[in-house]
Amino acid sequence: MVATAWRRSPDRAALAAGWILASVGLALVLLAVSVARYPGGSLCDPAAVGFDVRCNYLSDLLRERGLDGRENPGARPARAAMLVFIAGLPAFWALVPRLLPGRPRLGRLARAAGWLSVPAWAAVPLVPSDRYGGLHGAFVVLAALPSLVAAAAALRGLRAEGRRRALLGVGLATMVGVGAAAGLHAWQQLTAAALPLTLVPTVQKAAGALLLAWLVATAAAALRLPAGGLRGRPAAA
Repeated sequence: MVATAWRRSPDRAALAAGWILASVGLALVLLAVSVARYPGGSLCDPAAVGFDVRCNYLSDLLRERGLDGRENPGARPARAAMLVFIAGLPAFWALVPRLLPGRPRLGRLARAAGWLSVPAWAAVPLVPSDRYGGLHGAFVVLAALPSLVAAAAALRGLRAEGRRRALLGVGLATMVGVGAAAGLHAWQQLTAAALPLTLVPTVQKAAGALLLAWLVATAAAALRLPAGGLRGRPAAA
């Protein structure tokens, strides 16, 4: 029923794309406010003033107190930034099937798994690690698993369609970046490996930037869709 209503209202693709772009833009503004208000402290220097792009994790912004022990007035705008960004994800996953007309099963899988991940992502900023400990990490895992399924389905569909190679490239780079960030963080936590202090935070931010680029590129592709949508291509023999 949802898919039928979507096909009957092609303008919804433009509305979804606009919603994505608005959520990304507002989230970046709120993130900038949070960074400006973060009191200080990082892995490299607990007494450092302000947010260190090289040494602080983005999740440090969610802490009630900075790593220097002072109250963090940037926590609220950080939570708001993440929630606003997450509010754009349902529209993003709703657009994916529109770009995969020849692979409807993959499109539906990407949309369903993507939507399934949204409630868990929304819980992540509401349970910061400094207050809720392992619960924060549990929600990250609950959100990441269906997200990976959704992303893999979307990218497989884009590759099979043979269209939008730039969008496929951004998506693949995003998965590599997110996988690298998650893998390095897990390895560090499980093995206590002495990695360079700036490595994991830097990879994390790069992965975040790639994710934003993927959302924006998908929205831009949807805005260029013809009114009747794309026609599917037959599956390769």
